[in-house]
Amino acid sequence: MWRLSALILVIAMLITLMPLHVDSAHAQNDDPLVTVSIAESEVEPGDTITVTWEASSHLRRFHHVTIELNHLVVSERVTLTSATRSGSIEMTVPDTYYDFATVRVYPEKPNNQRYKDATNMTIFAEAEVGVDDGVEVVSFTISPNPVERGQPITVSWEVVSANGPAPDVALMYDGEGDFYETAGPFPPVGSTTLEIPHYYTEGYSVTLMAPMTMGARASTTLICPFETALTNHCPIEQNTIALTYQYFEGGIMLQWEDSVFVLRTNPRYAGLLTVKAGFVNGTTPPDGLFLPAPAFAGIWLDFQDVFGFALGEPATYETLLETHPGYSGRHKTELYWLELPDGTLISVNITSFGWSFVED
Repeated sequence: MWRLSALILVIAMLITLMPLHVDSAHAQNDDPLVTVSIAESEVEPGDTITVTWEASSHLRRFHHVTIELNHLVVSERVTLTSATRSGSIEMTVPDTYYDFATVRVYPEKPNNQRYKDATNMTIFAEAEVGVDDGVEVVSFTISPNPVERGQPITVSWEVVSANGPAPDVALMYDGEGDFYETAGPFPPVGSTTLEIPHYYTEGYSVTLMAPMTMGARASTTLICPFETALTNHCPIEQNTIALTYQYFEGGIMLQWEDSVFVLRTNPRYAGLLTVKAGFVNGTTPPDGLFLPAPAFAGIWLDFQDVFGFALGEPATYETLLETHPGYSGRHKTELYWLELPDGTLISVNITSFGWSFVED
């Protein structure tokens, strides 16, 4: 029996001393499993670059490397393969590339199976080379800056090319809809007028898109038309209103003219409903609790199970009611900001039936 145990121990020692072959991101001495470099630092479209790579001997079942020349925006891709662990190769930069290009080297097993590291991420090496196509955005501005709310803006630009005629351009901007809009094409030098959507309250930006460039961005600041606000964020609209309120076991109701904010606390729910008549005279609340005010009675009857009885009599206070820009999913909406009777600032999103505390 001791001979068998000794044999197992010897085998274990031999396995420990054997060279390590891994499919992980780094070998045991933390050297990278694949490296890549590009001889040139900057080229022009159509030039060739020299790519040098080396794949570690620790990569078990190595078969070949795949070398990819990519661009962040342009879909055209150059792909080559080599069966050697290390070497150099020339690649031609497509005429459509600009700004920079990326080379990635993937070591692969037979059947084009790529190596994975311990977190199941694909192993590769990456290098970049600048691509100077001669196209340059000389200027891109918005005026006036700052601009009064509701006033149009003038967007001006100049694009030049060292290698021939400059390309036409387009503008990408946020319109009144839920998605960005584009305008153009325009000549390489020019200007146009845009209207700022009503829900922009503090600043607005426009992006210039020109072929063979990464584009440019210009911004303007909006002048807030209100002297004071609930926070340092400028609202879309603002009014001072009187609210009748009443706290309940499960939330609070606030009446504003013929509308009622219904705010449930757990789980949070928000609704903006219309005052609804209701008769609760035959209902007797427990000691220390109260019936809803007449303005809340009809709504309370619909929500009695979750709101419970009132914690006190109704009262009235004044607050600023502001609307601020917001989103419900991908759709633009407007948020109501107001202070509760205790001074707590909240934001109410009627579209998504939610409310939250505002921290300025």
